[in-house]
Amino acid sequence: MKNSKSYDLALELSKDRKSYLICHRHEREIYLPYSDLGSVAKSVRIILDLTVCQYSRKANGFTVAYGDVKLSNGLAVARNSSDYFSFKISLNEVLFCPQRGVILEGI
Repeated sequence: MKNSKSYDLALELSKDRKSYLICHRHEREIYLPYSDLGSVAKSVRIILDLTVCQYSRKANGFTVAYGDVKLSNGLAVARNSSDYFSFKISLNEVLFCPQRGVILEGI
């Protein structure tokens, strides 16, 4: 991932936009800590590749769950949970999950 930027992302856990968690993109992974999600997994690891970064502005749909999420060609599937949510990829734009009101956005 030469010349890749380091992105900071905020994960909004509540609809009132008061609960944020910060994660950092290093190399090919984003690690999202969760402190408030009760019985679900405490973290989500998102593996990015350069192809996803290049095509992310097309806002391809992907599916994400609490667990490991692998991204490829703008698509992501998490296989560690039966509880799936729909997002769209778009760098520097809001990634929104209407089912839970969870917003992931570039800062």
